[in-house]
Amino acid sequence: MAIYCPLVAKDESLTLDRQREAVRRFASVLTSLVYDPTDPTQGETAFILSLPVKPALSLQIDAAAAKAGLTRDAWILQAIQARLESD
Repeated sequence: MAIYCPLVAKDESLTLDRQREAVRRFASVLTSLVYDPTDPTQGETAFILSLPVKPALSLQIDAAAAKAGLTRDAWILQAIQARLESD
């Protein structure tokens, strides 16, 4: 958490509420990875990618996720997987 929080704090495009949301989302994902790790028989470990996006793109992502009935993270993962499968 200590590494991530300064990155959020420096992002001037985020309101205080959005900063808090980002830190909470990160903490939730990190907690899940620590306490509910991937099935060890699968041999894969999930890891977190951090990607800065401009506010307008962030709003587009949120809108697309809401339209699809997905969380922001689920929508992003689905979009990445779909794009990679189409190549």
